[in-house]
Amino acid sequence: MLALLAIVCVATLTWGRNVDDLSFDFWSLDFVLDLRLPRLVTAAVCGASVALAGCLSQNLFRNVLASPSILGTEAGTSFAIGVIFYFWGAYLDSRLVMVSGFLGGTIVTLFTVRFAAKDDSMTKLLLAGFALNAFLGSLTSLILGQLMESGQGTDLYRWLMGSFVAKDWNQCLAVCSTFAFGLVVVLRIASPLDSLWLGDDVAKINGLPVRFMRMASVAIICLLTAGAIGVGGVLPFVSLIVPHYMRLKHGGSMRSLAMNCCLGGALLTTTADLLAKHSFYPVETSVGILTTLIGAPYFIWLLMKRAQL
Repeated sequence: MLALLAIVCVATLTWGRNVDDLSFDFWSLDFVLDLRLPRLVTAAVCGASVALAGCLSQNLFRNVLASPSILGTEAGTSFAIGVIFYFWGAYLDSRLVMVSGFLGGTIVTLFTVRFAAKDDSMTKLLLAGFALNAFLGSLTSLILGQLMESGQGTDLYRWLMGSFVAKDWNQCLAVCSTFAFGLVVVLRIASPLDSLWLGDDVAKINGLPVRFMRMASVAIICLLTAGAIGVGGVLPFVSLIVPHYMRLKHGGSMRSLAMNCCLGGALLTTTADLLAKHSFYPVETSVGILTTLIGAPYFIWLLMKRAQL
């Protein structure tokens, strides 16, 4: 996987023309350092963040179909960012977007978890997440429509569709900070998370504070999701298919699973970004569209496979 990621990184830095800023000389060092490299690092870290958040979601609910999108985390984050765009679009910076996204994602996730916690029903959780996704998605679309009418919705549209166009080192540093913090926490509590995967009873026998571990997992999921969406926009299916595939291929040990999910998420988003830049040049496709084209067939195949069991 590292070899594939290295190949994609080299191709991103060297292949073809650039649609970000045609005034740059393709072979200049400034072109690489100021445009392509921050975009590449941002894409990789956003993918790694979302995949790690999906890994934690599956561990939290002990279900390989759980993800921040199903929990409503992504919808809550996107809605909060949409509200910020609507009222303060001209004054936005990465920190404001990420903080608002974190608060929105946390509130919606806690509501979903609380709603389904009484009978510990995964079906109820999925239905609650689906309903919240639909409702908040409609509100976000309403905000987008209002901004489009006034000619100010381009940036929000690009965010919602997923894009790494014109990312700079400040945005890259912001998402790297949230990712690094989340990864360090996950690796520090990897063993307790393994016990949590085996069930609350096993975790309690091992003397673990189950409630605290669950709340910590929710907080890290929201932090990683808000950081990635706040900088790179919505990246559909990355948080679902990458952890599921890595769990099947490399097993369920949280420490190794987390690292493999980070590599897999980075590989998926950098590949999607590379294709987005060059597939329909000079028009650039949204990264979110390509991750959906990759993830949706896999998800359908997964559902069909589970139905046959």
